[in-house]
Amino acid sequence: MNLKRFFKPDAGEDTASLLSKITPAAVSSRGYRLEKKLHEGGQGVVFLVSRNSDTFALKVFQSDSHLQDALTECNCLSKLRHHHILSMIDYFRDDKNIYVVFEFCAGGDLYDQLRVRRFSEVEVVQIAVQLFSALEYMHGFGIAHRDLKPENLAFTESWSLSKPPPAMKLIDFGLSIECEQSQSVASDPSLGTVFYLAPEIIKNERYDPFKADVWSAGIMMYSLLARRYPFESNTEESTKELILRGELFVDFSIKHDPPSTPEQCSPQMKKLLQCLLKKTPEKRPSAQAVHLVLRKLLTQVFKVPEKFPLSSTENPSTRLSPTPSGISPRPKLRAVGGSFTKLPRVVPPVPSSHESSVESEKRNAARHSRGWRARSSLQAGSSRGLEVLRSSRVFGGLRESSRFPSSKPKDHTRTSRRTKI
Repeated sequence: MNLKRFFKPDAGEDTASLLSKITPAAVSSRGYRLEKKLHEGGQGVVFLVSRNSDTFALKVFQSDSHLQDALTECNCLSKLRHHHILSMIDYFRDDKNIYVVFEFCAGGDLYDQLRVRRFSEVEVVQIAVQLFSALEYMHGFGIAHRDLKPENLAFTESWSLSKPPPAMKLIDFGLSIECEQSQSVASDPSLGTVFYLAPEIIKNERYDPFKADVWSAGIMMYSLLARRYPFESNTEESTKELILRGELFVDFSIKHDPPSTPEQCSPQMKKLLQCLLKKTPEKRPSAQAVHLVLRKLLTQVFKVPEKFPLSSTENPSTRLSPTPSGISPRPKLRAVGGSFTKLPRVVPPVPSSHESSVESEKRNAARHSRGWRARSSLQAGSSRGLEVLRSSRVFGGLRESSRFPSSKPKDHTRTSRRTKI
């Protein structure tokens, strides 16, 4: 299979070096056709591939150096099915590499957009609603991302100034970890990107990875609005010092594309950013609480209807094909208890003295019928025979046993060297 005619290598990299990173027979045996190279990072190379009339992204991990990253990403994504989390389609391996096939996001990542355009507050809220929807869902499974930054937020479609932001997908789970909600994990300040590191990680203390995700998401929201980082200095060490001891300023103006009169950040957004960027992790809200606030901010303050579903337990279009590779395909999920929000108790009205017993019986029958229809529709919508757990109080209560190691050894190649905003 002659791959030279399918893509052009980046400038400065010879074709032989690029082709040596993959095994053509392993890719073609799965029915995929290599089209072009999309990206090359610290973990490996990402190619655009096609099969029949569909296009996908193929991520190639080199087995000798990034085996743990690949296993961690496959382990986490095999448990997650959500509208705003990248779907894993297939995975296989040979003696040289591990290959993971994802859905293809044609709109690029958020970092690309941040370099060329400005965001209004409404657009930032629309992006953040999608992000925290994904975080609420995965945190309910006990999975923290630990590498939230604009480069890891991809979009399914190209951007347009005249339209709302397209659907967002959270990507790159190579540093993610699975743990209990009350469990702390060891810090490693060398991993991740310094601008998005939470203070407790810089202190090299054991920390709550879920609250660290909330901090990183807050840094992203701030940088989208202000077009600068809240804590930034000339060197990495001085930046860390600002994160630990610097004061947060949220009084900034938001400029727009096309240029218009700058507007001040709304009081609600200022208060939210101050909550997300609390130095003490215990004072930060959960992803679930932030998602609720953002939805209210979007629909009640900005009067913008929600464009995307609130959550998803399964994406029916995603199916993993069997593989003889040594990475087992996704097992069936089983239903267990998860984190939930307690719904307020609804007390039925007491009939007045003028109301007849017949009218009271009719109203009770109608109420019982509505509840029966809601339960029936919920049961009909559940897939793979998952048990319905006590109405809608249970959130994200699906879990499976871990098959891959979730802890990660130190890997200093993951530190980002991207240009500052």
